[in-house]
Amino acid sequence: MNKNNLKLVNRDEFLTELSKHSELWDYFKDNIDQEKAVSNEGDMDNEFAIYRGDITDNISLNMEAFNMLFIGNIESTLIDSDTDDLGWDEGGSLFITGNVECDYFNGHYGKTTIIGGDLTVKKVLNCGFQDSTSFVLGNLQAKFNYIGDTPFTSLIKTNIENEFYYGDDATELRKSIGLSLDNKIDEIELQERFRELVRK
Repeated sequence: MNKNNLKLVNRDEFLTELSKHSELWDYFKDNIDQEKAVSNEGDMDNEFAIYRGDITDNISLNMEAFNMLFIGNIESTLIDSDTDDLGWDEGGSLFITGNVECDYFNGHYGKTTIIGGDLTVKKVLNCGFQDSTSFVLGNLQAKFNYIGDTPFTSLIKTNIENEFYYGDDATELRKSIGLSLDNKIDEIELQERFRELVRK
């Protein structure tokens, strides 16, 4: 990520820019509780940010703000929407106007995620976190989709090779990412494993 393309903004500026991207905006305003999804949670500087430009050959894409708008396409090994390191343990939003391609996509508790293009996850999609809402306005494709309370939803076409729920044995999933087969799998274990894999 080129930090020169990142701009911290206030809520009004964030929503004004989001409204310029009609497909995202129309779906957002018609289907999502705006006050809940894009909320002011305090006086911290990292509440709202906009990133302009494509991101390619990125190892790990982490969130720089509680509410993020990416204007462009993204290619990354890991997309991690967790904001614990920023001081937010749940909530917030992630909007991406273009197509997304990654090996691993990791959600977060209470987060609203809307992708304007296609989402292609070559390995594991981990986005069933409690109270989260996740939509792809294009096609959704993933090798493994790990489902919790709220799975990712595609409005056009979904091609998922394997689906698992929290608590499943998920042997094939464990083998594919090098996890022990001894314990039941959960979203936190997956999250930590993704981070380990991209550090190697």
